[in-house]
Amino acid sequence: MDDSDLKIGTATTSHGALYFLMDRDPRTFTRPIVIILHGALRNSDNLRGWYPVLSKHFDLLFVDLPGHGRTPADGEPTIRAFTDRVREMILRHFSDREIVAVGESVGGLVALGLANGRTPGLKAVIAADPPLSTAKQWPIYGNFTRRARENPIGDYLMTFMFNTFGYTPQGIDGDRVYYSMVSAVKIPACILTGDSPLFPVRSQPVIPCLMDEVDRFLIRSLKNPHVSMDIIPGKGHLCLDADHEPARRAVSTFCAEHLLTQTAGAES
Repeated sequence: MDDSDLKIGTATTSHGALYFLMDRDPRTFTRPIVIILHGALRNSDNLRGWYPVLSKHFDLLFVDLPGHGRTPADGEPTIRAFTDRVREMILRHFSDREIVAVGESVGGLVALGLANGRTPGLKAVIAADPPLSTAKQWPIYGNFTRRARENPIGDYLMTFMFNTFGYTPQGIDGDRVYYSMVSAVKIPACILTGDSPLFPVRSQPVIPCLMDEVDRFLIRSLKNPHVSMDIIPGKGHLCLDADHEPARRAVSTFCAEHLLTQTAGAES
């Protein structure tokens, strides 16, 4: 069992199609679904390593967000619009299924947005190192300016980076703050991060965590009983790493707790 079994699928929404990778069309089966959402300027192929980890028990959808991967650059390039698009996909095609959404970075913000109680069937979400406050994200801004200089990303994604992060090639246009999304969560949500600190600014081979101690303090201060935090040791921003045993264990356990346990209880 490996990710070479994955094939391309699509689901219609009122703002255009969403494309995804799947091993079989989950609309024709009944197993719980795990929806996996990539980060900004990445795509579903970056996370397909989760297929052999999770596919024994779940149907998997590796979704390309609008303007990324195979999904066309349709609709408004904002976190809210992306969230609404994924929610509409769930309501149209998977409303009778039990689902966990797992998102890295910006995909984690989308997952948190889905967790506001307006997505029937969604039992829980994982947000892996979401950028809750963006002006301080020096490694992401550096990567954005390098990409914009070496491999132009197009007007749609350029607008998305401005709307989501406040980034332009000329500088950072204010902060974008997403703590209110944590406050609005109404189902179990686990925020994962690594232990590679954001500061000081330094050169290193991996992207450090986007969440810092201020973010962790503010999440604790919000006292949302649905929200927990977990540290993945030995990882930075890309802590949603299927090759890393602590990450595999954290995600697999979370999905099993919120999907398999409930399914077993309903059948008994």
